[in-house]
Amino acid sequence: MLSLRSVAAAAGATPTAMYTYFADMDDLLNAVGDAFVGRIPLAPLAVDGSVPDAPARLGRFVASAVEVLTASPGLADVLARRRIVGPHALALNEALLRFLAAQGLEPARAAAATYALTTYVQAHALFEASATLTPGGERALAQVDPADFPLTAALETAAAPPLPGLDVLLDGILPARES
Repeated sequence: MLSLRSVAAAAGATPTAMYTYFADMDDLLNAVGDAFVGRIPLAPLAVDGSVPDAPARLGRFVASAVEVLTASPGLADVLARRRIVGPHALALNEALLRFLAAQGLEPARAAAATYALTTYVQAHALFEASATLTPGGERALAQVDPADFPLTAALETAAAPPLPGLDVLLDGILPARES
């Protein structure tokens, strides 16, 4: 079982040293998660007046967040299992809410969009970590006739975009722009 004592032993530190900084494993995981969130670049969310290329900028933000999370699947799992609170997590949330408000979203809709985008990023990172079929999955798939599931089989042979469904999500979040 993972504990502050076992983390201290693995780090070559004393348990007392760990307890100086963290009351328990929850505090440690929150601190690690917040530091990890701090790796996600917020530059695409900068608001400097109007944001004419909002869909592209929001897409770049999501892509960079997915890239950070998929690079460390274990940490992505930590984020998916708990609500991280700290300066980096709050700064990310604030930047996203500010960006969405600049697009004309009311606070409740911006909050819902923030939740949807966060869920998309975390789910995508977790799915990427498990994208390779296990031997058991390969055996199960070999027992299925693709003709019984033609729509799903067609998806498997089609070239998937790098972030499947992101365009649909962004179209639902951002208001349509008049040209």
